[in-house]
Amino acid sequence: MRKEQGERVMPRRVTTVLLVGIAVEVVMGLFPPWVFPSNWSGPNAWRYGFLFDPPPLAVDPDMTRLVTQWLVVAFATAGAALWAYHAKHPRD
Repeated sequence: MRKEQGERVMPRRVTTVLLVGIAVEVVMGLFPPWVFPSNWSGPNAWRYGFLFDPPPLAVDPDMTRLVTQWLVVAFATAGAALWAYHAKHPRD
């Protein structure tokens, strides 16, 4: 497959950064934080467990914490990908 004129190819470093970010997101989704009942001040999330085999006494996945983690990783991945791209193409 030949590169057409004007077509850009993503640098290998950028592709690697994006794939690592996606892999981290998938692993976080497979091992989410879990909410446990607590007598102190409401639900307490303190443990991670496999999505299809939750820890004992777990009520639900802590979706607020999970989405926050996903957003942090997404922004970090986007920043790292932009840095990797501009390190290779400083004038673009």
